[in-house]
Amino acid sequence: MSRSQTSRTLPESDYSRLFAYSKALVKLNGGVEAASMVTRVAPCQLSRYGNQQSHDAMPVDVIADLEHEAADPVLTRILARMSGHALVKLPREAAEPDWIGNMGSLSKEFSDVISRVAECLKDDGKVSADEVKRHHLRKEIAELISVAVKLDKTCEAIEREGVK
Repeated sequence: MSRSQTSRTLPESDYSRLFAYSKALVKLNGGVEAASMVTRVAPCQLSRYGNQQSHDAMPVDVIADLEHEAADPVLTRILARMSGHALVKLPREAAEPDWIGNMGSLSKEFSDVISRVAECLKDDGKVSADEVKRHHLRKEIAELISVAVKLDKTCEAIEREGVK
């Protein structure tokens, strides 16, 4: 059975997106010539990774090289979304945990989300797409998640080091 005859788990549009984002990742690294300088593959192969008709998918080590160089997890973010996950940037570890600062930030961001949602709900008890945009709900939620991840990273460091 040829590759084109094998059954695929995901819709064809998902695979098309992967090829498109592979091409975008190469472009983000300055094009095929520049991108080939930071990974193990030649420019012609990098070009094929962005062409869906080639059926050549970019290997994970090449993705890692290019995303590291671009400082942007282009394909990793898409793969996370395709599997129903969100990618969150981890904060750098602080020298000393700032519990009061972290808890204050967490409380503030949670309060921001609650007040924005309450604003949306007050008219009709629903949250519309327009209200999500107008009240910047996704931005506020992302800020809350970021603070929660920072707090989790602090706890992880404490567990790893055995600090009390």
